[in-house]
Amino acid sequence: MKGLMYSAKRADLERTKLLQCENTLLDWKEQSQKRGHRVDGLTVIFDMEGVSSKMLWRPGLQMYLHLVKVLEDNYPEMMKRLFVVNAPRIFPLLYKLARPLISEDMKNKIHVLGSHFKDTLLQYIDAEELPVFLGGVKTDPDGNPRCSTMICQGGEVPRDYFLQDKESEDHLESATVSRGDKLCLTYNVTKPGSVLRWEFKTDDFDIGFGVHVLRNGKRETVVATERVNSHIVPEDGSITCQHPATYVVTFSNHHSVWRKKTIRYCVEVLGADHSSTTPPSNMF
Repeated sequence: MKGLMYSAKRADLERTKLLQCENTLLDWKEQSQKRGHRVDGLTVIFDMEGVSSKMLWRPGLQMYLHLVKVLEDNYPEMMKRLFVVNAPRIFPLLYKLARPLISEDMKNKIHVLGSHFKDTLLQYIDAEELPVFLGGVKTDPDGNPRCSTMICQGGEVPRDYFLQDKESEDHLESATVSRGDKLCLTYNVTKPGSVLRWEFKTDDFDIGFGVHVLRNGKRETVVATERVNSHIVPEDGSITCQHPATYVVTFSNHHSVWRKKTIRYCVEVLGADHSSTTPPSNMF
């Protein structure tokens, strides 16, 4: 997970997972038409062989749990059953962390099989469709029992995939947020439907980030201010501004007693005439 997060933006990881789900829905539609009856529901094998305590790396775990919630919120009925095989010792801890994000219906679909799983899998999957390493008879054309030409094998992400040393920062502005302080950027949006987008990274340490809107004399939360690990992987995102108003983007260092934070950022409004200002950080 660390290699993936070093190699792609957070939003792109999320979009990739959503794209996979949308492609599955299209595949179901095609298969339903081809077979003359409804085809839906996934039987998923979650092979945890090789998973160790490195999985407890906090930013990666947070991202993984975020993806679980996104899928639960948007594709609640996609999963028919989930078999966890080769569950490691840390699985109970991982499951405990994910459990609050999983619906009761989904919990009933999860079956933890450990290392004795082959007989159970064959009750639901034809041996001809199950790779040899999972108890079936399917192999690659060259006899490889792991079916590497059909299944991504995962593994360590090469360091030359990492974004940290590749991305140009010419379009980013730079600022320093003192310890216990914050930087607020305001954007006056005049056209409904405009998109406020942002990307940023910090040097060495995390920072708080949030978005609020000022409308009719009230301050409303659009993106709750939370600490993000933008020192590990660049953070990016966007919102659609439904109403003309003043939007405030905040980089908060209130949680830091000792360290100032250097941020490189780009915040812009797309699709509308607007103006932006940077008020004193103690204004909000």
